[in-house]
Amino acid sequence: MRITQLELKTEISKILSCDIDKLLQDAGLDSHPTWDSIAHIDIMLFLSEKCGIEISDQTIEKYSKLENILLLGK
Repeated sequence: MRITQLELKTEISKILSCDIDKLLQDAGLDSHPTWDSIAHIDIMLFLSEKCGIEISDQTIEKYSKLENILLLGK
């Protein structure tokens, strides 16, 4: 399933309970006020479901920054 960068950012802002305008490109795990390890698990589950990302040590690390997640959007 194809997903846009705006859809990715919108869903992540919902998971993080923050305004989409406050979710900056350099946001990431522990560098955003509400992006903690629990929120990151929710983000990874979303990416697994919507983008087909396999959850592994490598993908958990790779997708711990918004800029990397947005690369999934077309």
